[in-house]
Amino acid sequence: MAHTQDTGKLYRRSSSNTLPSPLSLKRGRPLIKARYARAITGHAMSPRILRTVLVILLALVVSGCGSQLQKPTIPSLPKQAPSEQLANELVATGNIAQAAQVYAELARIETDPVKRISFQLSAAELYFDSDFYDQGAQIVATLPPQLADAQLQQRRSILDAYLLLAQRQPEQALQRLPQARVISDRNQRIRVLEIQARSHELMGDSVQALKTRILLEANLSTPEAVNRNRELIWQMLERRDSSELQTMARTPGGSIYRGWLEYALLSKAANNVSAELLAQRNQTWRNRYPNHPAASRLPEGANTLSPTLEDIATISTNQVALLLPLSGQFSELGDAIKNGFIAARFAEGGTSSIRLYDTRSTLDDALEQYDLAVAEGATLIIGPLNKSAVISLAANNRVSVPTVSLNYVGDDVAGHANLYQFGLLPEDNARDVAHYALKDKYRKAIIIAADSALSQRLAIAFENTFNANGGQVLGTEIIEEDSYDFSPQLKKLLAINSSHSRKRQLSKLLDADLKFEPAIRSDIDVIFMAVGTEQARLLRPQLQFHHAGKLPLFSTAQVFSGEPDAQADSDLTGIKYNDIPWILTDAIANTRLYQSLSQQDQQPSPGLSRLKALGIDAYNIHSQIENMRLNALYSHAGKTGELSLTEGNRIRRRLQWAEFVEGVPQKISDALDLQSVLPKPNRDL
Repeated sequence: MAHTQDTGKLYRRSSSNTLPSPLSLKRGRPLIKARYARAITGHAMSPRILRTVLVILLALVVSGCGSQLQKPTIPSLPKQAPSEQLANELVATGNIAQAAQVYAELARIETDPVKRISFQLSAAELYFDSDFYDQGAQIVATLPPQLADAQLQQRRSILDAYLLLAQRQPEQALQRLPQARVISDRNQRIRVLEIQARSHELMGDSVQALKTRILLEANLSTPEAVNRNRELIWQMLERRDSSELQTMARTPGGSIYRGWLEYALLSKAANNVSAELLAQRNQTWRNRYPNHPAASRLPEGANTLSPTLEDIATISTNQVALLLPLSGQFSELGDAIKNGFIAARFAEGGTSSIRLYDTRSTLDDALEQYDLAVAEGATLIIGPLNKSAVISLAANNRVSVPTVSLNYVGDDVAGHANLYQFGLLPEDNARDVAHYALKDKYRKAIIIAADSALSQRLAIAFENTFNANGGQVLGTEIIEEDSYDFSPQLKKLLAINSSHSRKRQLSKLLDADLKFEPAIRSDIDVIFMAVGTEQARLLRPQLQFHHAGKLPLFSTAQVFSGEPDAQADSDLTGIKYNDIPWILTDAIANTRLYQSLSQQDQQPSPGLSRLKALGIDAYNIHSQIENMRLNALYSHAGKTGELSLTEGNRIRRRLQWAEFVEGVPQKISDALDLQSVLPKPNRDL
């Protein structure tokens, strides 16, 4: 089949771009006669069901009709001799029903049975696309239920699904449909996705309906078809109330999916907030989703205020509440963050009112102190540190004032418009390694990870980011933390056993004892080591022993003990890793701020030093969050990294880079440019 222009009329016939409402359809003779329905579906349909068939099939035609349905008149068959070229020309010019007639005539005169069936299917498809359902169903009824050719059977199944959906049997329609991803013909793929979207919506599964329409857009080629699909998305979301939309928003999805839902929730709240707040939220959405389909061409009826920056209310920092565990189990951590925060305030000469709240060690204490800070007039809250408290605040819609948390809710929990998530997330380091490796043109990686929870998180974050941005992780091996010999895992990962096997086969074939040096697999570009210091000291020499010493080795700050030791770390020479500027720049230069905070430590701790840097950045972010949220490309040079605001109000860090040179870390580069790590629009379902 050679139909073009997004299956002809399916996406382009009507200039009105308005779907018919079931209530607007005039009663009249069913367009699919009972005898054809029986032949296709296996049983007769009542007149009421036949009217339903008409309504749903018309709805399937995306470009739609006017608000008043008129029975289409079959146009005259073109005078030219029927040919595929003529049919395609008619499709290209919008004469879909005439093209269907040409295919039907080609089928009538064709002697080859396979070609005849193909022409019949083309005729039926185009009759359906041009509202001549009776004629299309009549052709389908003449076809055998099972066709020998797989592609022809695929097309037959799609037509059957049309009719099942018309009978309001969406579950059966979905079962009948082939999977869209296995269909090579774009027009057929469009039909499948459209039927899937309609079926899911009819079943009340708005999540899958929306995700399917997002996937459908990627298959459309004309602006008219794309815009019509976006209108249908918006119509579906407009019919959902706020609670339904919030439930949908809690379902994991890509940035296109989340952007639609956040915009729909914005629209629902438009009448309940001030114009200034609405303008602020609208601009925030635009900055968060600059490449979203709705950003460049908003759906009809979705337009809210389009403010200038001067119109937008700013986040007040007049009274800042700092929520930290200052007593109890985690007081040492809280003190380190507090010291960094206060030192940054004095260094800047800030004038904001800062009030401390002790969240102690429990979830209830943290939530109680949060509510107290709000009651006492806080205009901006920094904290809490307790992850469970951050999750609870977001999940229960308790973030009543702008809040910069010091932990993350996790990707499986919906955030909140007022919640800006910040912290020392280990996954930031692993994602940064992936981008750094790709920047150096490495495309094939292997991972060696310890069997700890932290190392597993790092390995997963690296693999997901590396694969999502054009790389490929070839394999992963887990090594035990208390082991000293990693040979079994390395031989497997490097495919050295295969090298030995080839040597044995060749020796046997030649009947000779060959001199042999094992070789590793040749497709590895880089190795990511998600291991701690002690394991790294053992691992690198063993990689050299197993002929992998020339491969680039990348890791995270986990590989460095925090104290330079040229002798102990001599085996780490050549390993590149990332770390925060506080360690790689301020500590080495012994800046005044670093010096003043270090003097407070009786026993220096790398972990607590990083938390002081977190405190410094927490203070500085409170005055920079406005710039971050209004400019997706804004980046703040912090002590924990280059900081930028990403989707879901998550503050991500890009790290500086060091390399072990004769066992001593040496800084080799600043953080990657923000543009190089920005994700492409995520259309994953």
